Amino acid sequence: MKRAVLIFGILFLAIIVNAEETKNYCHNQAMWTQWNDLVANNLDNDDIQILHALRIGLCAKVDQGSIELERGIDLFDRFHRIVIQRNLTKDEKGGES
Repeated sequence: MKRAVLIFGILFLAIIVNAEETKNYCHNQAMWTQWNDLVANNLDNDDIQILHALRIGLCAKVDQGSIELERGIDLFDRFHRIVIQRNLTKDEKGGES
């Protein structure tokens, strides 16, 4: 059950990225607060830690101009989908795989 709640929490954070028009949430303090709370409440969850680090790194790359915002969003979304699918598979198998 805790894993399902966590997955839905991650999904909620990603939904904002998939809005109709591309928005840069890298400088949105409310989003950073949500991410920081998620990280603080899941210190032992490697998936959350990795997604958070990926977000930090991709935002830095977008700010530096080394990647376009749309590419950063795509890269994050691809890894995010992998994490969700892996966690759903673990739940279907009844725990850790």
